[in-house]
Amino acid sequence: MNGLRYSGSNRNLRFLMLGIAMAGSVLSAVVEGPWAVGGAIAAIVAAIVVILSGVYEFVIQPACRHCRLRHPCKAVFVISAQKKRSVKYVVQDTHEHLVTELTLPSNSEVEIEVEYKSSITFDASEIYFGCDGEMDAKPTIASLVFLFYKKGAPEESPDTHPGFNKIDEYEFYHVARPKKIAKNEDYLSGFKMRTRKSGLYRLRIYFVGETVGQPKNDLLIRVEDEPTTKMRCISHRKYRWTKCFIQPSGHA
Repeated sequence: MNGLRYSGSNRNLRFLMLGIAMAGSVLSAVVEGPWAVGGAIAAIVAAIVVILSGVYEFVIQPACRHCRLRHPCKAVFVISAQKKRSVKYVVQDTHEHLVTELTLPSNSEVEIEVEYKSSITFDASEIYFGCDGEMDAKPTIASLVFLFYKKGAPEESPDTHPGFNKIDEYEFYHVARPKKIAKNEDYLSGFKMRTRKSGLYRLRIYFVGETVGQPKNDLLIRVEDEPTTKMRCISHRKYRWTKCFIQPSGHA
């Protein structure tokens, strides 16, 4: 909305400057002396403003937007407070924790939550998620889970909602449902994830719209046969305390 308002005011400025340029040209043509010189200078200045304004709106501004859309947001894993809901793969406490690396048990099925917040408003025609790594080793996403909804379907998958949910040959989960991502709004996505072999894997998130974008930061999933690696909290929801660690429970 701000961009539309700016474009409108920018366009009005160009029309005003164009009018000044035309008036200055006419003035320099029909009169002589200082008024002619002043009219010519006004026409030149107005023409330069019109050109620069157009270059900014049609070249610089779209290029900056395209650049921002390549990495539009930051993303974190959410570990809920114990009283909110049970998270079996960690030792929970009374706080909700935000982390960028999870420790999960191998050969297990777990439910994870990812939160992202964009620094720019944009429309995504599709969002897809998946892990890097060897096909027979990396974690895979089996379905979407709606852990934060009290009513409605708690889960959907390519089997239950094939029109919107797909899994490609690289084990990336696609949600082909158009979505408007608002600036500075928190969005939660829940997954049912199946881990296999131990290792460190990067979870990728792609937003398909005007361009294909990814979060600015890495999200890592550490899979261990006997989970012991603690997860560093980067922020609490209410208290920006960042010196705590979350202990993995060792089971799913």
